[in-house]
Amino acid sequence: MKLFSRLFADVAIQISGGSVKVLKGKLTPNRVRELKLLCDDLSLRRGEIWIDKVRKVSFSGEIDEKYHQRFRNVIFA
Repeated sequence: MKLFSRLFADVAIQISGGSVKVLKGKLTPNRVRELKLLCDDLSLRRGEIWIDKVRKVSFSGEIDEKYHQRFRNVIFA
């Protein structure tokens, strides 16, 4: 399932070592900065987020489900 999310994503975001990097697609520098702040607040050190063309967001297993909505709020604010 996550393989398909990764392959068909319009935007792919990687969280590694506390830094946030857009691997595919585009996000504004402000959104990337806000995602980094959220990761710092949650002490999240690694994970991936994928967004498809209909704005469906998928998360890797490292990102706890209870935080998914907070990430969506930052991404689509």
